[in-house]
Amino acid sequence: MKFIYNILSTIVSLLSFEFLLTKFRWANGGTVIFIRTSAIALLLYLLYIFIVQGLDPARTNEFSGDELKKAIIGSIEVFGAIYAAIYIALYSRFSAQWSYLSNLYNQIKVVEASPGSNPAVINDLKAAFVEDAIALHLSKKPMFAMIIKSWGHDPEVKTLIEQHMKDGAKIYNKLMKDIDQIIS
Repeated sequence: MKFIYNILSTIVSLLSFEFLLTKFRWANGGTVIFIRTSAIALLLYLLYIFIVQGLDPARTNEFSGDELKKAIIGSIEVFGAIYAAIYIALYSRFSAQWSYLSNLYNQIKVVEASPGSNPAVINDLKAAFVEDAIALHLSKKPMFAMIIKSWGHDPEVKTLIEQHMKDGAKIYNKLMKDIDQIIS
Protein backbone atom coordinates (compact mmCIF):
# COMPACT_ATOMS: atom_id res chain seq x y z
CA MET A 1 0.00 0.00 0.00
CA LYS A 2 2.88 2.37 0.79
CA PHE A 3 4.32 1.69 -2.67
CA ILE A 4 1.08 2.79 -4.36
CA TYR A 5 0.90 5.87 -2.14
CA ASN A 6 4.48 6.81 -3.07
CA ILE A 7 3.76 6.42 -6.78
CA LEU A 8 0.58 8.51 -6.55
CA SER A 9 2.40 11.15 -4.49
CA THR A 10 5.15 11.36 -7.09
CA ILE A 11 2.64 11.70 -9.93
CA VAL A 12 0.71 14.44 -8.11
CA SER A 13 3.97 16.23 -7.22
CA LEU A 14 5.03 16.19 -10.87
CA LEU A 15 1.66 17.25 -12.29
CA SER A 16 1.18 20.02 -9.71
CA PHE A 17 4.81 21.12 -9.93
CA GLU A 18 4.95 20.85 -6.14
CA PHE A 19 8.45 19.42 -6.57
CA LEU A 20 9.62 23.03 -6.99
CA LEU A 21 8.83 23.43 -3.30
CA THR A 22 9.76 19.99 -2.03
CA LYS A 23 12.70 18.82 -4.13
CA PHE A 24 14.22 22.14 -5.23
CA ARG A 25 13.25 23.71 -1.89
CA TRP A 26 12.17 27.02 -3.42
CA ALA A 27 10.34 29.39 -1.10
CA ASN A 28 6.64 29.63 -1.80
CA GLY A 29 5.61 33.00 -3.16
CA GLY A 30 4.83 35.00 -6.28
CA THR A 31 7.49 33.53 -8.56
CA VAL A 32 6.70 29.93 -7.68
CA ILE A 33 2.97 30.57 -7.94
CA PHE A 34 3.45 32.12 -11.40
CA ILE A 35 5.63 29.24 -12.64
CA ARG A 36 3.34 26.56 -11.23
CA THR A 37 0.21 28.27 -12.53
CA SER A 38 1.66 28.66 -16.03
CA ALA A 39 2.90 25.07 -16.21
CA ILE A 40 -0.27 23.47 -14.81
CA ALA A 41 -2.54 25.64 -16.95
CA LEU A 42 -0.58 24.74 -20.08
CA LEU A 43 -0.78 21.02 -19.28
CA LEU A 44 -4.51 21.16 -18.64
CA TYR A 45 -5.12 23.31 -21.70
CA LEU A 46 -3.21 20.91 -23.94
CA LEU A 47 -5.22 18.04 -22.46
CA TYR A 48 -8.40 20.01 -23.19
CA ILE A 49 -7.33 20.59 -26.83
CA PHE A 50 -6.39 16.93 -27.21
CA ILE A 51 -9.74 15.73 -25.86
CA VAL A 52 -11.85 18.20 -27.88
CA GLN A 53 -9.96 17.45 -31.08
CA GLY A 54 -9.94 13.72 -30.37
CA LEU A 55 -13.70 13.60 -29.87
CA ASP A 56 -14.47 15.56 -33.03
CA PRO A 57 -15.92 12.98 -35.49
CA ALA A 58 -14.95 15.14 -38.47
CA ARG A 59 -11.24 14.90 -37.56
CA THR A 60 -8.81 12.45 -39.08
CA ASN A 61 -5.84 10.95 -37.30
CA GLU A 62 -3.45 13.19 -39.24
CA PHE A 63 -1.84 16.13 -37.49
CA SER A 64 -2.66 19.52 -38.98
CA GLY A 65 -0.91 22.67 -37.82
CA ASP A 66 -3.69 24.81 -39.29
CA GLU A 67 -6.35 22.86 -37.39
CA LEU A 68 -4.34 23.14 -34.19
CA LYS A 69 -4.01 26.90 -34.69
CA LYS A 70 -7.79 27.19 -35.25
CA ALA A 71 -8.46 25.10 -32.15
CA ILE A 72 -6.19 27.29 -30.04
CA ILE A 73 -7.61 30.55 -31.37
CA GLY A 74 -11.14 29.26 -30.88
CA SER A 75 -10.55 28.29 -27.27
CA ILE A 76 -8.06 30.80 -25.87
CA GLU A 77 -10.67 31.89 -23.31
CA VAL A 78 -10.59 28.35 -21.94
CA PHE A 79 -6.88 28.77 -21.26
CA GLY A 80 -7.64 32.06 -19.48
CA ALA A 81 -10.27 30.42 -17.31
CA ILE A 82 -7.98 27.51 -16.44
CA TYR A 83 -5.11 29.89 -15.66
CA ALA A 84 -7.28 32.10 -13.45
CA ALA A 85 -8.70 29.16 -11.51
CA ILE A 86 -5.28 27.66 -10.83
CA TYR A 87 -3.76 31.02 -9.88
CA ILE A 88 -6.58 31.73 -7.44
CA ALA A 89 -6.22 28.28 -5.88
CA LEU A 90 -2.44 28.49 -5.47
CA TYR A 91 -2.44 32.10 -4.30
CA SER A 92 -5.25 31.43 -1.81
CA ARG A 93 -3.31 28.53 -0.36
CA PHE A 94 -0.14 30.63 -0.12
CA SER A 95 -2.04 33.52 1.45
CA ALA A 96 -3.62 31.27 4.07
CA GLN A 97 -0.23 29.76 4.92
CA TRP A 98 1.37 33.21 5.18
CA SER A 99 -1.46 34.45 7.41
CA TYR A 100 -1.22 31.39 9.63
CA LEU A 101 2.52 31.79 10.14
CA SER A 102 2.25 35.54 10.73
CA ASN A 103 -0.51 35.00 13.29
CA LEU A 104 1.52 32.28 15.00
CA TYR A 105 4.46 34.68 15.28
CA ASN A 106 2.21 37.36 16.79
CA GLN A 107 0.74 34.88 19.28
CA ILE A 108 4.22 33.80 20.34
CA LYS A 109 5.19 37.43 20.90
CA VAL A 110 2.04 37.97 23.02
CA VAL A 111 2.85 34.93 25.16
CA GLU A 112 6.49 36.03 25.41
CA ALA A 113 5.44 39.49 26.62
CA SER A 114 2.97 38.14 29.17
CA PRO A 115 4.02 38.40 32.82
CA GLY A 116 5.01 35.06 34.28
CA SER A 117 5.36 33.36 30.92
CA ASN A 118 7.07 29.98 30.92
CA PRO A 119 10.35 30.03 28.90
CA ALA A 120 10.04 26.30 28.14
CA VAL A 121 6.61 26.83 26.57
CA ILE A 122 7.87 29.82 24.59
CA ASN A 123 10.82 27.80 23.26
CA ASP A 124 8.46 25.00 22.28
CA LEU A 125 6.28 27.50 20.40
CA LYS A 126 9.32 28.96 18.65
CA ALA A 127 10.45 25.51 17.55
CA ALA A 128 6.93 24.79 16.30
CA PHE A 129 7.02 28.06 14.34
CA VAL A 130 10.26 27.00 12.63
CA GLU A 131 8.87 23.54 11.87
CA ASP A 132 5.70 25.06 10.41
CA ALA A 133 7.71 27.54 8.32
CA ILE A 134 9.65 24.61 6.85
CA ALA A 135 6.51 22.55 6.21
CA LEU A 136 4.77 25.51 4.53
CA HIS A 137 7.82 26.31 2.36
CA LEU A 138 8.05 29.80 3.85
CA SER A 139 11.25 29.44 5.88
CA LYS A 140 13.33 31.07 3.14
CA LYS A 141 11.14 34.13 2.78
CA PRO A 142 13.28 37.00 4.15
CA MET A 143 10.66 38.11 6.68
CA PHE A 144 10.44 34.66 8.24
CA ALA A 145 14.13 33.84 7.69
CA MET A 146 15.13 36.69 10.01
CA ILE A 147 12.89 35.32 12.76
CA ILE A 148 14.14 31.78 12.24
CA LYS A 149 17.76 32.92 12.32
CA SER A 150 17.17 34.70 15.62
CA TRP A 151 15.16 31.96 17.28
CA GLY A 152 17.06 29.07 15.69
CA HIS A 153 20.34 30.03 17.33
CA ASP A 154 18.83 29.59 20.78
CA PRO A 155 20.27 26.22 21.94
CA GLU A 156 16.99 25.10 23.50
CA VAL A 157 14.96 25.93 20.38
CA LYS A 158 17.57 24.18 18.24
CA THR A 159 17.36 21.05 20.41
CA LEU A 160 13.57 21.02 20.19
CA ILE A 161 13.65 21.35 16.39
CA GLU A 162 16.16 18.53 16.11
CA GLN A 163 14.10 16.30 18.43
CA HIS A 164 10.65 16.93 16.92
CA MET A 165 11.47 16.52 13.24
CA LYS A 166 12.53 13.41 11.40
CA ASP A 167 16.19 14.02 10.48
CA GLY A 168 15.90 17.16 12.60
CA ALA A 169 19.62 17.85 12.96
CA LYS A 170 20.21 17.50 9.23
CA ILE A 171 17.21 19.68 8.37
CA TYR A 172 18.18 22.28 10.98
CA ASN A 173 21.76 22.56 9.72
CA LYS A 174 20.68 22.85 6.08
CA LEU A 175 18.05 25.44 6.96
CA MET A 176 20.43 27.62 8.94
CA LYS A 177 23.00 27.43 6.14
CA ASP A 178 20.35 28.46 3.59
CA ILE A 179 19.14 31.30 5.81
CA ASP A 180 22.68 32.59 6.28
CA GLN A 181 23.00 32.81 2.49
CA ILE A 182 19.65 34.58 2.16
CA ILE A 183 20.28 37.15 4.86
CA SER A 184 23.98 37.86 4.41
